[in-house]
Amino acid sequence: MARIGIFAGTFDPVHNGHVAFALAAMNDCHLDSVVFLPEREPRGKHGVTPIGHRVAMLECVVADRPDFSLLQLAEPQFDVRATLPQLQRRFAGDELFLLVGSDVAAHIVRWDGAKELLAAMEVVIGQRAGDPLPQLPVSTIVLPTVQAHVAASDIRSGLSQDIAPDVRKYIDAHHLYGMATP
Repeated sequence: MARIGIFAGTFDPVHNGHVAFALAAMNDCHLDSVVFLPEREPRGKHGVTPIGHRVAMLECVVADRPDFSLLQLAEPQFDVRATLPQLQRRFAGDELFLLVGSDVAAHIVRWDGAKELLAAMEVVIGQRAGDPLPQLPVSTIVLPTVQAHVAASDIRSGLSQDIAPDVRKYIDAHHLYGMATP
């Protein structure tokens, strides 16, 4: 039986904070691998970069790490009633962990099917700088990460360069976020 981290999110763009959290979860929770699950239409977010670009940037991150992988599902976002059964079939017999940032964890209890999700998967929360610790009705694992200050919005606006070199090359080559490397 493997221990699999499922890291669903927007990843617009994937940055060093995402990678640091995935690595911390692997280490602290003794995970065998982390599966990145980009959402085509993330909850409450508008104007996100097209999914093809976000997937390509994730591919840059997972390319050299056999313990990282990428999975795309048909649903526009992580939908407990549709996504959870698919994950349970795909990873039958494995122990699943849901990796989320503290910003997302604060809203999980309002998701349709949250009770089933929280019963089926242990939740690992990456504590983001400045976010209060969310209170969930189940036991959770909270991991402060060395890159907790990194925010995708800062990268998109040019305030941060905390991304992998291959992701930076992709952003520059495709003129994403209206900026180029200084």
